[in-house]
Amino acid sequence: MDLHTIYDISAESKGIFDGLYLKIWIIDVNNNVKSVVMFLILFYIFIMILQVDILQTSF
Repeated sequence: MDLHTIYDISAESKGIFDGLYLKIWIIDVNNNVKSVVMFLILFYIFIMILQVDILQTSF
């Protein structure tokens, strides 16, 4: 399993949101702390949604 395959799998499972949030976070880190907090909140919600999806598919 090479890096490209892992990237494809993660892109399929997470979608484009992960990359967008990461880019926004990198751009805004230098500007203010509020955007970092917002990123963490969005990331937490995103993880919770993923966990719900995993639970629904496994049962």
